[in-house]
Amino acid sequence: MSTQNSNLPNYNKTKWGNIPLLTHLNYDSWMETMTLVLEAMRAYSIITREPQPQVLDIDYADWKTHEVQAATTILLFCSLDVRVYLKGLRSPHEMWHTLQQ
Repeated sequence: MSTQNSNLPNYNKTKWGNIPLLTHLNYDSWMETMTLVLEAMRAYSIITREPQPQVLDIDYADWKTHEVQAATTILLFCSLDVRVYLKGLRSPHEMWHTLQQ
């Protein structure tokens, strides 16, 4: 039995248009779209684990903001059925790789 509420939309409305939620059937197209969204947000490098600035570095606050935005975006663009796989994960890098599996 699906936990997906049929009254909920199967997409999120964004400034980039309506983006479908990740389901068990659309990973490839979702991943392509999410990569573009995260790049537009300047947050994709967090997924790919490009070097993190040092805590005292002036860029750290900016990096941390993008990390939180990336994690939030990934979670919000998953259907309720898929979100169960992300339970307890806060790192967008870990979330991304969990969804790849």
